[in-house]
Amino acid sequence: MLRRSLIMKYSCFGRVKEYDGLPSIVEWLKEPRLHRSMERRIQQVQSGAGENFWDLLLLREAMEKSGKSSASDHLTARLEETCFFVVRQICMEFGNLSMTPVDCFYLARAETAKPTKLLKNFDSQLGNKITTYVQRPLRTSVLEKARIGNSLLKFRPPLLLRNVSQRMLNDALRQKGIKDFFAHGLARQSFIEVCFPSLQGKRGGKMPWPLEEKQLDAIANRYNSRRREYPPVSGEQIQAILNELDRAVRDSWKFHNVSIEDDSISEKYLSYEECGQADESSDDGQFVSSILSEAFASLPAQIQNMMAVWHGFRFRQEEIAILFGLPDQTGVSKRLKRYQQQLLEALLKGLGDRFETFAKTQLSSRQLSEAKKSLTEWLREYCQEPYHRFLQPEAKQYLASYPEVFEVLEALYLGKLTAKAVAKKFYLAESTVKEQKEKFQSFLRDRLQSHLEATMGISLATKAAQEQAQKRLTVFVDSWLASQASFLN
Repeated sequence: MLRRSLIMKYSCFGRVKEYDGLPSIVEWLKEPRLHRSMERRIQQVQSGAGENFWDLLLLREAMEKSGKSSASDHLTARLEETCFFVVRQICMEFGNLSMTPVDCFYLARAETAKPTKLLKNFDSQLGNKITTYVQRPLRTSVLEKARIGNSLLKFRPPLLLRNVSQRMLNDALRQKGIKDFFAHGLARQSFIEVCFPSLQGKRGGKMPWPLEEKQLDAIANRYNSRRREYPPVSGEQIQAILNELDRAVRDSWKFHNVSIEDDSISEKYLSYEECGQADESSDDGQFVSSILSEAFASLPAQIQNMMAVWHGFRFRQEEIAILFGLPDQTGVSKRLKRYQQQLLEALLKGLGDRFETFAKTQLSSRQLSEAKKSLTEWLREYCQEPYHRFLQPEAKQYLASYPEVFEVLEALYLGKLTAKAVAKKFYLAESTVKEQKEKFQSFLRDRLQSHLEATMGISLATKAAQEQAQKRLTVFVDSWLASQASFLN
């Protein structure tokens, strides 16, 4: 269900429900304040300006005004479909998230309620649109929070309190209205220092909860020694603080549907996680991306192309050897391994420069493994994005040339209907619907093939490469159509 008018795109929010394990926008609800604001803006301009004009104008205004503004709220409304597409893709890819698809959508909306953070490094001169650009940082943020929550919520209180990050703990305390971060953080730190060294060398043991009196007294003594200017606390009070911390973290992952009526949206969601103290660590995803983007750009052009077809299109190494004229896959493997290690070292160095406690020598094998995994995921998204951008105008060109197929494709890709259901809806033969779909996919695949051959200087039409190349490009196009059907906007 799409927002057709310009005013709707900057003033309406979706009401979301879950169908078959995926989020679905069932209707658009007008936010009156934003609707009036957008009407006034359009009347003042009177130039027939389109979405790109308003995107850039509102972004510039939001950047100039620190904090919340009507421009920022308009951008949040503008990014509703982006939230939907990103969350839908995440739900299709990951089946083990700790929250429902609807909750995941509201988490994404909470992120877009701070559009200037997501779009801090946006550059319109690179040909990006904000709805395309924001997909990667939004996906990264949602996945990070969903994955962290998924793992932490499985822990008993002692392990949860040991493993939760300070940033997440502070966020949870803010949501509970607790302002004394230092006291609660000190209680947790004292608990970790007293309790967890005693478990070293033990296997399979469970720490009692609530804690034993001896443990609580030791924690209280350590806590009181660091807050001598305040009245001392007892072991019972320490247990109460730790219980409060555990509940705050767990409750921070309970998202609820919010009805969007009248002016309530600006209070209930556009100010989500608003706090007076800036949280620099929330920009870590952008920081990591900037490090890797710069490092990737410094690689030889052929290596960049090889990584693009490997990570972006999932070509096998023996297929890459044929495309780039190498004798066998061994040469490909050595090159990819060497330069991927170079990217990993750049990432670790950049993090070490920013965080004094983050050094390669201090990383555990698990942390290093996580860093490598993050690099692989980043490479996949980074190598796919340019070709996603390429497909968007090509799809629009096809629809402009064949407008009669628009409704059929909209039902297939946005409506997620089967060919049989679409045929029934539009009184067409099922074979006609399948034919229209295959023609559209073939057009995009052929255009993508020509683009790759022109930009990489390779041939995908040789006898040795053609069959597998066709399969890889078909899978890539189908995946893009299934998850990023914003070309129908």
